Amino acid sequence: MAKSKTKARAQQPRPQGKGGASSQQSRQAKIDAARKSSGGTGVNKIVVGSIVAVVAIVAIVGGVIFNSIHQKNQVSQGGKALPAGVSAMGKGWQANQDVKLVAGAPTVAIYEDFRCPICKQLESAFGESIQQLATEGKVKLVYFFKTVIDSNYGGDNSQQAANNALCVAEAGSQYFWKYHNLLYTNQPDEGSTFTNAQFTQFAKQAGLSGTALDTWQKCADAGKYMNYVKSTDDASYKAGITGTPAVFVNHKPVNWQAFSTSAGQPDAAAFSKALETGTLSQSQISTDLKNAKDLS
Repeated sequence: MAKSKTKARAQQPRPQGKGGASSQQSRQAKIDAARKSSGGTGVNKIVVGSIVAVVAIVAIVGGVIFNSIHQKNQVSQGGKALPAGVSAMGKGWQANQDVKLVAGAPTVAIYEDFRCPICKQLESAFGESIQQLATEGKVKLVYFFKTVIDSNYGGDNSQQAANNALCVAEAGSQYFWKYHNLLYTNQPDEGSTFTNAQFTQFAKQAGLSGTALDTWQKCADAGKYMNYVKSTDDASYKAGITGTPAVFVNHKPVNWQAFSTSAGQPDAAAFSKALETGTLSQSQISTDLKNAKDLS
């Protein structure tokens, strides 16, 4: 059985190489000189400088991101921003609140999606009549923006379109109407989307420029009213309004497709009269919306 060696061997003198002690002193002198040339600390200044630079870049990028998020939150009020005249999430937005209404003006509520093809049909047939009644104060026009096409195809492009239209409205109703019309005139094919470049171009075509255009752009970029638009879609869906377009006059559902001439063309005069008076015949009442609740 091997035994452990508990005693240390006596240390033997180590022979020195050529040059002896003077050679060791020379090497040490070179090491000391190298340390002095680097500041005497032995730390690589290039490495330290690189680390400092990286930290500075990270701090700058982080600051830019933080400021961007902070600015968006300021514009969107932390996602709680409401359009002028709206008291709470889920409530409709009055498009002609800057117009004095005539006595007894009916309330017309329209639930629309800017990417909905049938909404474009309503707009093509009666959009001009609706706008005229609203600008003359003959009806109180309330919009509820829905996102049916977003639900069908994914994404949030309909929501963005409504948000951007509300951003335009901050500059005045005349700009809103133009932007509203441009969205429908240039509506993409179903399943396709508006581009950000188009949204901006429409704002310019609607008449925004200078400070007003900059304000609109900040509002659009921040998605100021995105949560509000979602809230109107959610509220109307719960109320039974699951499709678009939907039209109500004094809470009565309108069968807008029933307004046609004997030649099969849209009867804008009859449609305007029904909205202005709030009076509908039995055939002009929508049976599709009989169980839906108008939120206006």
